[in-house]
Parts: sequence; C-alpha cells; structure tokens
Amino acid sequence: MPGPTTGGRLTMADGTSWQVWWEFAKDPLIGFAPSNHGPATGSDEYYLGMRRASTAHDIEAPTEADRRDRIALVLLQTLRGEKSRDMTTACLVALAKVGIDPPGAKLVDVIASYIHENDQEIRETAVLSLGIAGRVEALDTLAALLDQTAIGRKLMGNAEVSVRTRSFAAWSLGLLASQAKDVAVKQRVHDLLLPILQHEAEPSRDLRVAAIQGLGLLSNNGAPVAGELRLIWQTTAELWEYYQRDLGKGDQLVQSHVPTAVVRLLGRGTSTEHQRAKDVLVEELTSARRRHNAIYQSAAIALGLLCVPSEQSSDDAPSAKALVHYYQHGADQLARFHSALALGRIGGAGNRKALLLIYDDANRTIERPWIALGLGLLARQEQKANHGLVDQQIGKLLLTDFIAAEFDDAEAAFALALGLSGYVDAAPAILGKFVRRGRSDVLEGYLAIALALLDHAPAIDPLTERMERTVRRPFVLQQCAVALGRLGDVRAVPRLVALLAECESTAAFAAVAVGLGNIGDRRSIDVLANVALDGDRTKMVRAFAAAALGFVGDKDPIPWNSRIASEINYMATVDTLTNGATGILDIL
Repeated sequence: MPGPTTGGRLTMADGTSWQVWWEFAKDPLIGFAPSNHGPATGSDEYYLGMRRASTAHDIEAPTEADRRDRIALVLLQTLRGEKSRDMTTACLVALAKVGIDPPGAKLVDVIASYIHENDQEIRETAVLSLGIAGRVEALDTLAALLDQTAIGRKLMGNAEVSVRTRSFAAWSLGLLASQAKDVAVKQRVHDLLLPILQHEAEPSRDLRVAAIQGLGLLSNNGAPVAGELRLIWQTTAELWEYYQRDLGKGDQLVQSHVPTAVVRLLGRGTSTEHQRAKDVLVEELTSARRRHNAIYQSAAIALGLLCVPSEQSSDDAPSAKALVHYYQHGADQLARFHSALALGRIGGAGNRKALLLIYDDANRTIERPWIALGLGLLARQEQKANHGLVDQQIGKLLLTDFIAAEFDDAEAAFALALGLSGYVDAAPAILGKFVRRGRSDVLEGYLAIALALLDHAPAIDPLTERMERTVRRPFVLQQCAVALGRLGDVRAVPRLVALLAECESTAAFAAVAVGLGNIGDRRSIDVLANVALDGDRTKMVRAFAAAALGFVGDKDPIPWNSRIASEINYMATVDTLTNGATGILDIL
C-alpha cells in the first residue's frame, strides 16, 4: 500500500546502519529549492536553521490554479478511469497531499468513497488519505471507523472494521489534528485516541502505537492556538502515565513510542514539562535495570530533540552527561549511536568537546560514520548560531577521514557529514571522487547529496551529466535529481522531462518522476499529467507519475510523513508503521 513506495530505505534488519537513520531523517535535513514554503516548525530545518543558499535558483512553484485545475483535476480523472490497486492508491494519496477540492468534486467525498472497497490496501490508503488531506469534514468518518460504530461498519460495506483499518484511522486522526487550527478538533481527536491506551485489555500493538503517535501529533509545533497549551500538557502527562505502567517487557516496545510522541508535543525547551521528560529519560539511560532496547533508543532520540546546550541551561547538563554515559557504557549499539547523534542535535561547546573525544576513540569503519554525522549536525547548529561561521576544526577533521576512507559506507557518511557541516573547502574533494565515479551506486548517490548540501555550483554540470547517463541506475539518478533540484539548476527540470522518454524500466521512470516531484516545479506538471492519463503506459509507470504530481502540488513544505519519520524510533516498529511495503512510512 500503495504501489509506489519510497524504496530508498534499507530493511529493519540493517537497523544499525547509519543509512537507515539517514533515509528516515533526510527530508528536512536536505531541504529543497525555494518555493512558496519555508521550513516546517518542529522539523530539523526549524531546529537547525535555514539551509545555506548561495546559488541562483530557477524553481517555479505551482500556483493555486495549477494545483486545482492541472493537478487535482488530472488526478481525479485518472482515479475515476482506473480500477487497479497501484493507480487507485497512488491517486488517493496524491490528491490528499494536494489537499484541495478538484473542479466539480469534494475531496473528502472522493476519498471516502473508496473505504468500502474489497481491496484491503485501497481501504487503508483511503482512510489514511483523509488525514493527509487535513480536512475537518473527515473527522466524523474517521471517528466512526476507529470506534467501530454502525456508521463505521456501513462505511466498510456492512463489514467489521479490522484492527488494521482502525490503526490507520488512528494515524489519520493524528495527522488531521496536526493540521487543525481549532483546538476543539484537537480535543476531540484526543478524546477518541486516549481510551485506546486506557483500555488495558487492548491487545493490538499496532493500534496502541498509532494512538500514542496520533496523540503526539496534536501539536502544530508552532505558536499554540488558544487553549492548545493546556491540552498539550494534559496529553503529555497522560502519555507518561501510560509509559510508566508495568506492562511487562513485551509491551515496552509499544511504550517506547511515548518519548518521541512527547517530543512532537513539546519541541525543544526548558519548561517544567520539558524537565520532567528529561528526568525520566536520563533515568532510563543511567539506571542499572534491564529494559527493552527500544526504550534506550527512544530515550536517546528524544533527549536530542528536547534539550538545549548546557551553556544555555545548566539544568540540561545531566542529559548530556547521560548521553555520553550511555555511549560509553550502554549495551545496545543502536542506542549508543543515537546518543552520539543526540549530542550533535543539542549542540553547544560541552557536547562538541564530548563528541570530538568520542570520535577520536571510535572504530573507523562502524562507529566513526555515526559520530561523524553527529559532528555534522552539531556544526550545522553552530553555523546557525554563529551567523554562518563554519566550524573549521570539525570540517578539517571530517575531510581528512573522508579522503582516507577505504570503505564505501564510511566514505558516504563522511561526505554527508561534511555537507551538513557547511565546510565548503571539502567540496572539491567530494566532487573529485564523484567525477571519478564511486565504487557503488549508494556512494555515488550520497556524494551527489553532499555536494548539494554544500551548495557547490561547480557540481551542476557533472551532476547533470551523471544523471543523464544513469537511467539504468535508479538510485544514482534520483539522488542526482534531488541534488540538482536543491541547487536550483535551471536545466534540471527540462533534462529530467527529456529523460522520461528514455526510461526503459519502471524503476528508472520512478527515479525520474520522483526526482521531478521532489523539485516541485510547475513546468513538470504537463508531462507528468500526460503520462498519468496515458492508457498505453503500464499501470505502475502511471502510478509513479500520479505520485509525482502529488509531490509537485503538495500543500505542505516537506512530505507529510517526514515529520513522523524524522523523529521516530524506526526499530520499534509494528506492521502498520513500516514493514518495507504496507506501513504508513512506506508510502510516497
């Protein structure tokens, strides 16, 4: 669900690889060329500051008329003209992302009409799409499905509402609440989701995880609307109450979702509620009692997003100390790595010193890539605080290891860390390795992204040439397209449009289409629309074109699932969260 999925993430079996973290966290870190959107509050772009921009951009954002008359209308026509699963689900999600009524139709009614379909994936996609669309009119429908009322069963074609469908309804309610301006809507969503956690006999992990994370989405992570702050505090206390229940080790995986949900409610800060959360998480990282590994991972992730540097608030010094302690003495490898990333996310002179010491002692092939990314995040934070001044020591250190790296995995991590750090002196070395071609597609792709993070204009021609020669290497092609889009190259869109005609495989077409979608330029609308409507094309190719139209016309500054993915403990997974195919984070 649906047919077109992201395809960029490794499996959970590779969970200790930094690449898995990057693929979940990358969207707000990379950013894209300027459009009518700025950075989303609560995202890493918000916490770490706007990306550097020195090149001249030529990206034309779609107008409201484009989104309504050229995108939503085509998606509706495509949806109504096809019965295949891939086309239907791709169009439903794309319409929801655009979020406006197509000419002559009501968006919520169009999406809701697919809830009764016999195909489980179509049903679930329709339910989730109501939340992505963010329309308050969908609230009663989602409530009926979650609570399995007579109306809910009627919506399902007089069938029982399955646990999976209820879980998707819970996620959808959270997404709807996150976009709502009326606190009454948020309050109702809270009142629908909380009983799932209060009902101690509820057996479904999927439903409980969805309820926890849905409650975490009640906040917009901006300035709270009237009455919202009280609801946030209340919900935070209720989540901690659930977290601290003795449910047994088997349910600690579910409880491990509470810290990241609290992060979305509170954001970074020093309030009493923040301090309470930090105290709980510090205890997890320093206590001798044995807990599920997911608890430690979530504690580290959450502290990185809740704390401020100890130089700013001495009350946060114990949190940084706990992160260092767990990195040095903790048993779970992934939690150790998240502890290092957390120190980088928090920033500050003390954490900088701690990370440099950790880096010096770290294993070069397994540990240093993670620590390098933590240093990159920290340097990025410093650059924001110091009005663009780059941390030369960190830059030189990372560049030395990038040049000396013997393994693709480490080399790619050092390149991305350099990109995050803003150390532009590294760009020629990264470009040199890119031009000589990397030893693997993954390395080449990440070198392209690193060059874009550094806003290195001389990379535009090599990136363009590589993109045009990699039609049969989808990962490299897509990363080059994303890099060119971020650099704002005037030729990126027409070159990608031309490449569509050369694609001989679905994978290649998908890479080009998603590249166009990520750039979000209105000049790509017509060619994507023509493919979506072309009955002579394969259904999967048309589905990717529809998905790309959803990207171009997206109402939100970053993909709807990025706010969830960039802060989630992806190893504490349940089937409806991510399984590589049919979870909510597997959808384009």
